Amino acid sequence: MRAPMLAAAALLATSACNDSQPGTPARLVAGNSDTVVVNNQRPVQIPVRVLDARGHILPDTGVRFEWTSGTSIPISVNGTVTCTQSGDASVRVSLGTLTTNMLLRCRPVRSLHISGPVQLRLGDAPQELQIEALGLDGRPVDLLAGTADIIDSSVAAFDGLRVRPRSPGAALAGVTVGEQSAGVGVHVFEKVTSLDNLRPEQTYIALSVRMQSAELRHWHLPAGVWMMTMLPYEDENRGLRLRIEGANCTPATLTKRRYVCLVKSDASVIVYHPSRESSAAELSGELLVRRIEDR
Repeated sequence: MRAPMLAAAALLATSACNDSQPGTPARLVAGNSDTVVVNNQRPVQIPVRVLDARGHILPDTGVRFEWTSGTSIPISVNGTVTCTQSGDASVRVSLGTLTTNMLLRCRPVRSLHISGPVQLRLGDAPQELQIEALGLDGRPVDLLAGTADIIDSSVAAFDGLRVRPRSPGAALAGVTVGEQSAGVGVHVFEKVTSLDNLRPEQTYIALSVRMQSAELRHWHLPAGVWMMTMLPYEDENRGLRLRIEGANCTPATLTKRRYVCLVKSDASVIVYHPSRESSAAELSGELLVRRIEDR
């Protein structure tokens, strides 16, 4: 599934209406509302649509480009631009006597990263991807144009740059900006009130817990291979604690407070408040459980 990114600078692929013959050129449209964002480092063609009075798209043969002011950005007469630096320039676009002015915003991107994995709960509001793009100078680039894709749209889908959960499971989201691409795992969990008596089809489970001082809760976990994560990550040393008894568990290195556990017969999942002081604050967290393999 494909969705546009922040500043939709890509040329819209539309076709002329068939209800009447196209007329003569009446309007030139460059990019999105006469603004083009370029995140590429290699040369790219500025997208321009030639329209007649009724909005029919005409051939763009003969369109010419000319830098007029702003940052000195290399641009050829046929509209090939090379963003060697970050900056804005005004460009005149012409076809015969027809002209328009456009704003060219060069923001070349050197690297792209998406924070993750993206953890979603079924029924939650869409969550925006946390994208970090760095320019040639190593500084963040906030103005981006590109595409976003998600594999397996039955699990999640894009609303702009926000990911909307659709069903429990895992998918992969990818973003392309300029020549750079990045991907991130998307996990959608089903909300439950207990881990006891899980059905075989329940493979991605989220359990919210809130505990007073010295409180402890435990649940049964059947045989299988499980991945468990205690949220929030940042409370590793002071938040609710997680312990698994009757299983062989190994800490995962991808994120903090994540474990992969092999349960041969059955095990107990224990979540507890680490303080025994009566004055200790109430703590809340969320346990994410993923069934990797049945046994």
